[in-house]
Amino acid sequence: MWPVIAFAAAFAAGATIPAASAQVPPDVYEPAEIVSRHPDTNGPIAGGAIGPAISALGHVVAFDTGFAAGVPDRPMYRHRPSAFTGFVDPPTGHNLGLSDDGCVIAYSDRDLYGIVLQAFDRCTGAVLELDSFYPPAGVDEVPAPGVSADGSVIAFAEPDYYPGEPWTIVIFRDGVRETTIEPPDSEPFIDHVSISDDGTVVAFSAWGLEPAYSTTVWLFDLKNPGLVLASRDASGQPANYSGHTSISGDGSLVAFESGYSVRVFDRSTASNLLVFEGAGSPVISRDGRYLVFYNYDEFEQSFVSLVSSSDRWRSSSPAEL
Repeated sequence: MWPVIAFAAAFAAGATIPAASAQVPPDVYEPAEIVSRHPDTNGPIAGGAIGPAISALGHVVAFDTGFAAGVPDRPMYRHRPSAFTGFVDPPTGHNLGLSDDGCVIAYSDRDLYGIVLQAFDRCTGAVLELDSFYPPAGVDEVPAPGVSADGSVIAFAEPDYYPGEPWTIVIFRDGVRETTIEPPDSEPFIDHVSISDDGTVVAFSAWGLEPAYSTTVWLFDLKNPGLVLASRDASGQPANYSGHTSISGDGSLVAFESGYSVRVFDRSTASNLLVFEGAGSPVISRDGRYLVFYNYDEFEQSFVSLVSSSDRWRSSSPAEL
């Protein structure tokens, strides 16, 4: 049972969101809604809002303020678009993961003794310190954790105390340290952790420095332990320079960036499909039918784009813009 600690929450009232246009011309980018707002003023936070996460239904967006002007110490906020309301969660923190219902937020923070891994349930007020450790030289923070649908399972990447030693992924279930996942020997460092809805399948990117810099994407099934390489190219060979992993809710699909293209790995068929060229940082929806990523136009302007697939990326040309 998580201990309960009271946190003050700040509320700000605002206007409702107008309904989206039924049809948008394909050459027009509809302005995105700004969700990085300060809960006291409801005004946009001036730059520096980073690391967003979104709930399964899209009704809660969480983010940290990075190094935004006038917002020191990187506080985290939660925003409910239907009411333009921001909630202050734990006072500070960064690199967060969010449960499907938008209640549980897992994050890391720094204190005088090193890095602290915590989880906070805004819906119940429960807070849990999962772990704390003194990081090796040069490591100031850890990647955002993977959080299961109900927030009961959290996967964090943890570095070893000694620089250059392998990292591990630590699985916490109901607040208890359950098991660890070791990366491949050739790529001992971990980034971009993602986890399935039931907390049994973990996707992550790993990287190494020797014999040459490499980054690949891996899967680990807690019910059938063993590493599976997800990042392969069209010929089936390992695809280097791959990362930014995101897993579907059922754990069957993994989206990742590979050489500035977006690919989807299907565990059921072991197929690896190119979805979009010239794009990166993909996030796949929990039902596996939607992908969001950023890409650039011919004027080097960056945009966030959304594509969908009715057959969950099994056809040769799956993108339906």
